[in-house]
Amino acid sequence: MEWYFFLNASLICTAVSQNFRKVLPDEYDKETLWAAMLKGLLYTKSPEKVCKENVIKEIRMYVKQLHPFVTYRFRNHVDDIWERIFSCDEMMEILMPNPKPRKFRAFNKYNTIRIIGVLREMGVYQPYKHQTFITQLEHSQGDNSYRSFMGRGIEQRHLLKKIQEIVAECEA
Repeated sequence: MEWYFFLNASLICTAVSQNFRKVLPDEYDKETLWAAMLKGLLYTKSPEKVCKENVIKEIRMYVKQLHPFVTYRFRNHVDDIWERIFSCDEMMEILMPNPKPRKFRAFNKYNTIRIIGVLREMGVYQPYKHQTFITQLEHSQGDNSYRSFMGRGIEQRHLLKKIQEIVAECEA
């Protein structure tokens, strides 16, 4: 039986006929890994490349959960508001995932939550408590690190002005 080793971050897996399984530390040693590498049987899984279209798709699904909270005035415009946010390159920069997050995220949730908070303050979403929004988005009842970001707003003043312009255009 021939073993192929795949390194995925700190996880080592073996593959025999495309069947992957996690290898426990007592099942291999440095010499085995070294021998596999010398034979060309050691492979690494490269990190997933982040694509702008995938980020937009993930954020759309995420914020779609907040449709019950959209005010009557913006009910027909909320999707257009988000599409205009996605079309702004500077806004997309802050929504892209960080290069080295603790856990891989499909998008930058903290900045997405900040934008949701700004939209709530502008009347796009109903003025419920932060926790109500986070419970709807994260499907958890406990305290969440995202909750504190809802009220922080956008730090870059020019991006805040851009959101205000987008909302004003869609409302008119």
